[in-house]
Amino acid sequence: MRILHKYEVPVAYASIAFAKKYKRPFVKFGNYWTAFNNCYVTLYDIDGRNKTSLQKESGKPKTEYNGSVKIAKVTGLPSERDQIENAFSHFPGELKADLIKSPHVQFFLERTPKLQNRVPVPIKTDAFGQQLNGVLSLTRTVDVDYPVWSPVDRPAYERIKAGKASKEDVNLLARQILSLLYTVRNNLFHGGKRFDDATDEQVVRNAVPLLEMILRCFVPDAWT
Repeated sequence: MRILHKYEVPVAYASIAFAKKYKRPFVKFGNYWTAFNNCYVTLYDIDGRNKTSLQKESGKPKTEYNGSVKIAKVTGLPSERDQIENAFSHFPGELKADLIKSPHVQFFLERTPKLQNRVPVPIKTDAFGQQLNGVLSLTRTVDVDYPVWSPVDRPAYERIKAGKASKEDVNLLARQILSLLYTVRNNLFHGGKRFDDATDEQVVRNAVPLLEMILRCFVPDAWT
């Protein structure tokens, strides 16, 4: 587990300090995600995963124009999902276990996602006959029969509750929880301001403690 200090992730510490002043879940989640973003971008750099470099041709940088301004082109830009996955590789077993046994995960396991309409429409099953839970990815769902969603795997969760889980089950569920939080973030920032999975207060209220658990592992001194 890599503890990140204030000099390494000052934005994370500042965002957490701001979030602690407020009880409103939307304010907390937005600031917690900003803090986590600072953590996973920094970890990606520390781990030497960032291979961004200038594009060159005949030894000289390639460029492109923005109006009258010449800008250098770069290559190897990391995706945010790659950075988040790298952060997941730092999750200790204790964090994974604590996330999975949290009652807030039970909320997402039992939840039926909602899609925007004049009245939000619950989507209980898709065209594959699968029972939905978790949250919809509103930026990627284009067909109500084939929604894109972030699930909590029921069989793996039941095996964990029964004490019969494998290491793969634990990693699957912990990774799904992290992906679900990323979907909540995308819905809030990009999903619009209508009432559905983008602005469901219960979703955000249950996501906040899970995100805080992750942050407390990476930046524990932010709470002292």
